[in-house]
Amino acid sequence: MESNNNPRRFGGMMFPLIILLLFVFVFSPLLRSSFSSGTPAYTIENFKKDIADGNVETVSVSPNRENATGYATVMTRDGARHVLYATQ
Repeated sequence: MESNNNPRRFGGMMFPLIILLLFVFVFSPLLRSSFSSGTPAYTIENFKKDIADGNVETVSVSPNRENATGYATVMTRDGARHVLYATQ
């Protein structure tokens, strides 16, 4: 009599499911942050105002190696982290 509980078949079916779950787990925060419209974008005007008000704690610039773009990570005194994108 043949058993329907073949461990090889069960493992073979579980592997793609595990990979899919890992993919969703890794990329869901990235997708959520890039498509969320709940928080307004941090603009150069916001950055200038924060500097004038003395609210900027640190700035870390991350240039793009391939073209003249990049982003700056701005930490403000209240502990907020903002990302300012440079597209020109």
